[in-house]
Amino acid sequence: RVAAFRQNLYTQCPQCRGSSLYGCGESDAGHYVPAIAHRVWKGNREETGFRIPWAGMAGGNGLTDPEEQYKWYPEMGEDGGQSQGGHAPGVFSEKVVAAMRAGMPKCIEAIHQCNSHSNSGCSNSCNSLVQDPYTLTGRNPYDMRIPCEHGQLCYDFDMITTYLNSDDVQADLGVSGKWGSCNYAVNIDFQIHGDWYHNFHTKIPELLHDGIEVLIYAGDVDYICNWLGNKAWTKLLEWDKKDEYNKA
Repeated sequence: RVAAFRQNLYTQCPQCRGSSLYGCGESDAGHYVPAIAHRVWKGNREETGFRIPWAGMAGGNGLTDPEEQYKWYPEMGEDGGQSQGGHAPGVFSEKVVAAMRAGMPKCIEAIHQCNSHSNSGCSNSCNSLVQDPYTLTGRNPYDMRIPCEHGQLCYDFDMITTYLNSDDVQADLGVSGKWGSCNYAVNIDFQIHGDWYHNFHTKIPELLHDGIEVLIYAGDVDYICNWLGNKAWTKLLEWDKKDEYNKA
């Protein structure tokens, strides 16, 4: 759908074809940005429609390689990865960390099965293992230094909701309907179908080998898609500059 949208955009806006295009996103976009980037790259290679001037992608605190990233939740909750230079405070007791580490092999195997057998092997048990203990701390999962102050998302989006649902703004945007910051029915549907556990890092090497720029960045106080897991999967990524990258 995104590829079709791009084709329609360049049909309506031919002057846009000369500008470089980058795909960027955070968190769940660790799935979507590599998938979209690879699909656009493939379309360009196969010369289907207009050549989209795709120049690069960027993912911030993204969930891209769950099979590797989930391993790092115990250490992130223990001390924020201080041994590797992290600055987040520790929020878990030794008992909690030990319990998470004990349950992690089963979690990683479940993620592996999910990727091996599509949706048939997916379960949501891993999220209970890594998220429930953190929720009990009362901390903000996106900033371990502060408490969660406003509902499940921890931030107050009321002003944005009021603004985007006002009649004049919707008229200017040419839309109708109610805007919401997060639809939990959709969120749960993604969870029960195993979307969180699918690996998308395998989409990236072909892009790198063809000169597409890739930026992976992470703030070091985000627990949910923490920097330890992001650093780990980028170091394990199989591509022709892997050794050179890791030395750097």
